[in-house]
Amino acid sequence: MEHDLCDTSLHLGIGRLRFSADDGRRVVLKPPEKLLDPLCPPCINEEEEDRPKTSSMKERSSLHVHSKRTKKLRLSKEQSDLLEASFRSQRSVTSLQKQQLALKLGLLPRQVEVWFQNRRARTKVKQIEDECELLGKWCKELTDQNQKLLEEMEKLRHNIKSLSKILIPEE
Repeated sequence: MEHDLCDTSLHLGIGRLRFSADDGRRVVLKPPEKLLDPLCPPCINEEEEDRPKTSSMKERSSLHVHSKRTKKLRLSKEQSDLLEASFRSQRSVTSLQKQQLALKLGLLPRQVEVWFQNRRARTKVKQIEDECELLGKWCKELTDQNQKLLEEMEKLRHNIKSLSKILIPEE
């Protein structure tokens, strides 16, 4: 390793191969190692190369998105209750109903529309979760029943063998 640090011969490299000026041989190289010299700190560009680009790109894109996004709407208890009551009576609203609800609640019609869309989506997800839980229980019960039947079948086979030995003695 120490010998590599002091190597002053001239080499031309492309990709992972290099050609030595001394004897013209082709040599396979490992990726170049960055050496740290305490007297020469790395420049900013080298530090950026060391950092994973995906995280910095994600940071930039999330900052960009957040700067354009508006504040999340927080509904009061009364607004929420009225929207929930409307949803229980009717899962979707017409344009006229949307306008009326928006006026009552002090919201934009688009906000009412989005609330109903989100509520339908939450209801659907909850329904799917409940169905999945129910199917999981049924599956477990059927698996348990199947295991019991397999055990019972094995006992019956054993009984058949025992009885056949008694009834039909081996010669």
